[in-house]
Amino acid sequence: MITSGIKGSYSTVWNSLSVFQLENSKWTAQTDMGYDFKYDERLQAAYLKYSLSKKTWSLTAGLREEYVKANTNVAGSTYHHIDLFPSFYLSRSFSDNHQLSVSYNRRTNRVSYFSLIPYRFYSSRYTIIEGNPNLKPNFSNTMALSYNFKKRYFCTATYHWSNNGMTSYNTNEA
Repeated sequence: MITSGIKGSYSTVWNSLSVFQLENSKWTAQTDMGYDFKYDERLQAAYLKYSLSKKTWSLTAGLREEYVKANTNVAGSTYHHIDLFPSFYLSRSFSDNHQLSVSYNRRTNRVSYFSLIPYRFYSSRYTIIEGNPNLKPNFSNTMALSYNFKKRYFCTATYHWSNNGMTSYNTNEA
């Protein structure tokens, strides 16, 4: 059986912080403090999934394609990319007591909005947060081999790797 679909979305987030100071009974805007940050993202995605099941084995394979275009109002920061996300699952029953399966998938973990804001703000008295509008999504891959005995006992070996897209841009200050 083949399944397919498409999706599109548009999101925009705007965050503005203005700072005022009371001077001589009058509130005055502090132009050197605060920020104005806007983030727009357009996403188009399509997927195709194939499933086949027989008496002793089953197969599911899929592929999702995503096109993302994102813009910010800070220094012309834009980001656009096309990514593919394959998934694969194969299972084989050797008897009622023994089953072996193998799987693979690739996923994305998008950057949170507050991690993109390139202005400093205090989340507490001792914690300064400053984002980076150039952060990229984190892509993770997982491969697994599983054995099932008597539909009761499971043993799984999993290997997971990632590009660490978000943490590779983090910095610490002394």
